[in-house]
Amino acid sequence: MRIPSGYTKLHEISSSATTVVYCARREADSAPVVIKTSLDDSYPIEQLARLQHEFELLRQVDSPHVVKAYELIDSHPGLSLVLADRGGQPLARRGPAAAMSIADALRVTADLVAGLGAMHRCGIVHRGQLLSLLPVGESGI
Repeated sequence: MRIPSGYTKLHEISSSATTVVYCARREADSAPVVIKTSLDDSYPIEQLARLQHEFELLRQVDSPHVVKAYELIDSHPGLSLVLADRGGQPLARRGPAAAMSIADALRVTADLVAGLGAMHRCGIVHRGQLLSLLPVGESGI
């Protein structure tokens, strides 16, 4: 994993067999961002294509309920997808669903439905959401 030039890594959020997601700060303006990049230095072409596709899809959606894609950086030898960091913490880290108040659960559900609706209006069909990774803050998703 390479950190793109112009960004400072703060901490890892999550990782899978193929990608790592971490919080970073954009050095130009100190803006908080989330960066998703390939975990493997060999950067399989399928992973590069997936990141490019994800970037293009996110750029189509203009909704406060869908994360904004800032840029796709060629970080040699791979790509890094730079996203807005909306704060909050992954839903899985908030504890069991029972620990969330009914009002908070309804707010999170409404935000999720609004985000999915915005994606559907752009013709984007999702193959599932990783609910445990959704960042939830004081003002919702």
